[in-house]
Amino acid sequence: MMKSFCSAGGFQWKFLLVVVCFLMYQLNFLNVVPEAMFKTYQDRSEALVLGKIYGDVNDKGIPNANLGFINRGGKDPSDVLAVYLRLDGNNGFTPLDITDANWAHGFATFGPKILFGKSAAGVIGVGENEFRVGQKFALSNGQTREVIGVENLGQYIHLTYSGDLLNPNALGDRNITLSPGDYSITPYPKQFGVQAIFLSKIWEIFPSYFKKIFWLQALSSLFFSIAVVVLTFQISQCIDKKFGTIFFLCMLGSPWVISFARNLYWVPFLWLLPVITSFIYVNYVKKYSYSFINFIIFGVVSFLTFFLKSLAGYEYLPIIVIFSMLPFLLEIVKPIKNRIINKPYYCLLVNFLASIFGFMAALTMHAGMRAGSILEGIKETLILEGFKYNFIGSIANSPKYTGIDDSYIHIFDIYVSGWRTPIIFGFFEGMLFPILFVVSLLTVVLNFIIKSEDRYKNFIIWSSALICSCSWSILMPMHSAIHTHLNFILWYFFFIPAAFYLVFIFFTSPENLRCLTKWREKNLNTCSLEKFELIKTNNFTLLRFILALSVMFGHSFPIVGKGSDPISVYFLQPRAWVGAIAVEGFFFISGFLVVGSFVRRGAVNYLLSRALRLYPAIILYTSIVVFIVGPLFFEGNVFQYLATKPWLNFYNVPLWEWNYNILNIFNNNTLAGSTNGSAWTLPVELRCYLLLFLMGIFGVLDSRVRANFASIGLLIIAIWFFKDFPVFGLNERYRDPLIYFITGSLFWLNKDLIPLTWKLLLICMTGAFFAIHYGMFYLYLPFFMGYMMLYFVYKCPAVNLDKYGDLSYGVYIYAWVAQQIVWVKDQNPYTNFILALCIVLPISYFSWHFVESPALLFRKKLKGSSFVPSFLRQIAK
Repeated sequence: MMKSFCSAGGFQWKFLLVVVCFLMYQLNFLNVVPEAMFKTYQDRSEALVLGKIYGDVNDKGIPNANLGFINRGGKDPSDVLAVYLRLDGNNGFTPLDITDANWAHGFATFGPKILFGKSAAGVIGVGENEFRVGQKFALSNGQTREVIGVENLGQYIHLTYSGDLLNPNALGDRNITLSPGDYSITPYPKQFGVQAIFLSKIWEIFPSYFKKIFWLQALSSLFFSIAVVVLTFQISQCIDKKFGTIFFLCMLGSPWVISFARNLYWVPFLWLLPVITSFIYVNYVKKYSYSFINFIIFGVVSFLTFFLKSLAGYEYLPIIVIFSMLPFLLEIVKPIKNRIINKPYYCLLVNFLASIFGFMAALTMHAGMRAGSILEGIKETLILEGFKYNFIGSIANSPKYTGIDDSYIHIFDIYVSGWRTPIIFGFFEGMLFPILFVVSLLTVVLNFIIKSEDRYKNFIIWSSALICSCSWSILMPMHSAIHTHLNFILWYFFFIPAAFYLVFIFFTSPENLRCLTKWREKNLNTCSLEKFELIKTNNFTLLRFILALSVMFGHSFPIVGKGSDPISVYFLQPRAWVGAIAVEGFFFISGFLVVGSFVRRGAVNYLLSRALRLYPAIILYTSIVVFIVGPLFFEGNVFQYLATKPWLNFYNVPLWEWNYNILNIFNNNTLAGSTNGSAWTLPVELRCYLLLFLMGIFGVLDSRVRANFASIGLLIIAIWFFKDFPVFGLNERYRDPLIYFITGSLFWLNKDLIPLTWKLLLICMTGAFFAIHYGMFYLYLPFFMGYMMLYFVYKCPAVNLDKYGDLSYGVYIYAWVAQQIVWVKDQNPYTNFILALCIVLPISYFSWHFVESPALLFRKKLKGSSFVPSFLRQIAK
């Protein structure tokens, strides 16, 4: 088996990869991990191992355990991280290297004091109880002083010593060595702790120069580097080189794995040993042949690897078991004639039994050490420690944590939709993980739709990877809810590599793309969005009217001072409210329709259409507010009103900004002085129109590939780098409308690929529900909502509102001021809504039939007139 490894690709390559991994894991070579996280990640768990080493060095045993916290004073081990300095300095401590007017390299210039950093969560320093009055300490020059005072000041400790002031420049080495103290060890009996025994022996035989925690961590990094490289080549041989390469890059570039790799408590190379055993066995049989002896050897080695991992800790064993089953699961889905192993079920069974027996053997050894009898030890380990993290604990009367939300929805929200750190090499912060999750699932589904030859293999990889990475959270939800710093690592074993692999091979396979094209031509002829878009009878006018009324209804409650509307309270909050959902719906519809308008009609018609849709109505609105509403409701006479310069409100008309209000109007209302709380979206709409115009005149919309790449790029910038988005990024409120506008454009650009079916509608409704209520996949809410709206527009029975006109724009811009006009103290919000509607509908009807519609009809005449600038005519050509 070792020969198989050495021959696959050359020993030199493997050695080089091990060196690269070691540099990343031990030194954070490319600074993939923030320095603070890299230095202190999981240091408290590591302190358990260091407690054993320190105890052995100072002949302090740990009763009934091989792990423990070193503490000095008090039962609460609040200063457990001080063990790092105790071991590295051989009970010596180095002052902080601070030099200013009062300190010289940590030694006070104003009195006999020395400054130390105090240990805390994530901070390695001196223990709070480290120094005691009357304790002696030695200096590097041979002097001895006595501690006469200790002050704990925030993150610092001031030590006051006897005798004259010390000059650090005369000392050479600033390290001080304490006389032996009354240290105690708090046992940690939850694990056997074989890693602590091993590392303590290593520390004992290390030469004095290497007696540093750094070198123990280097040993862990080296072992894990070797394990990663070995597994990489085994995966390459068993599955394919693409998977092996992606697995290696994920292990090499993950900030979580890099932080975790050198940890002395988790000893992560032990996690990979059972997996390596399974892959090596399959590759050995593939290269040579099956024999019963090799089968038995495989079972024994698997047992030993699971046994060793269990002795170092029981956590996350299900993940390792499922990962180690992958090569046998892939054998099962192969045609019988192509199988490497004739009966992979037996290998699965042996692998599973090896894990069970390995766990039980370790549990037995641990129980015998922990308690007076093995049965008592097993009871304490399982009931007191294991079952308290899941539902069995309530049955077995295990102690339970309180005040922690361990629901699966909450855990999903943390580890999927709530992922905010980079995934690999410091890139892709924020919401990339849920994107990767959904896109990889989509590729698996598409493999079945197009009947790809590898569909079963890819399904096994994706599903087993998902179950593998999620298994601990499913079995131990309370543990996952508490240890949120660990569970992100589990996605790399091995869901993230599998997801990247499946996405990569799907979109780089010419055969898949050909099959997808044939399937689309065969199945989307009758149900694609493109076919429905050609139908003239639809519900766009009805939908826009409903959205405008929703905004108005949502505003009725804050306008009368009654908080939020019941729809938002019971169905949408805390992540959304009905007005915001309606506004976002407007922008999705706009993005869907106007990109089609530009592509079909050209730049000139597009500009004229957008300008004549926006400006005539807003000019009429501003005129009514300035010349009618203002004088009628102004608190003062006409001359005072004119003195406020109300005509400045016409500066709002260009719609680049909406900054002006009528002064001293509606002063007694709940929302005093506000004439329009909805119009802020109009500058966003104008910017979106101009963005699309620029894309069109530069030829981006001439090709679907270019248009999709540009739109997806803009969507990424809007989601993750919005502050850097030109023109939009200065106002955070513009972000969501822009995202929905771009999403609508993407729907139109790919309308021939989107089927309108009730099955997808059900999926989108479910997705929207979980996105709004639980924040799960919230990134996809624009797509869920957009699909639901288009299904309503094209598939639901058409309601012809066009005979009355498109009143939605008028309702939207006049609603707020009408609601302010009808406001009275202690008014019911429903009364406000109905009374305002009685004003809004007639004005909106007038605006459509006498202003908006005639303006749109005038477009045709204006387009052919000499009024149109020549450069626009050239663009149109």
